[in-house]
Amino acid sequence: MPTTYEALTTVFVEDLKLEADEFTPDTHLVADLAFNSLAFRIARAGIRAHLGIALPDADMMNCVTVGDLADLIAEHHHDPAVSG
Repeated sequence: MPTTYEALTTVFVEDLKLEADEFTPDTHLVADLAFNSLAFRIARAGIRAHLGIALPDADMMNCVTVGDLADLIAEHHHDPAVSG
C-alpha cells in the first residue's frame, strides 16, 4: 500500500501534470508550484478520485507545502465525516 505522500504524488503527476522531481514534501504549493484556486480544485478532485477522500476546501487552502497537504490527507483518511 502506498504512503500518503506517494498517493499524493500520483495525484500531482496524473491530474496536475507535474513531474515527480518538481516537488518534495517541503515544496510550497503557491510559491514554488504556482498553485491557484483551480489547481487546488483539481487536486481536491484527484484526491477524491484516487483516494476516496473529500477534503474540506478551507482546510486544503490552508496547506502551505506538499507535506502539509499529505498530512491533511492522513488526518482525514479515517474520518467518516470527510471520507467519500
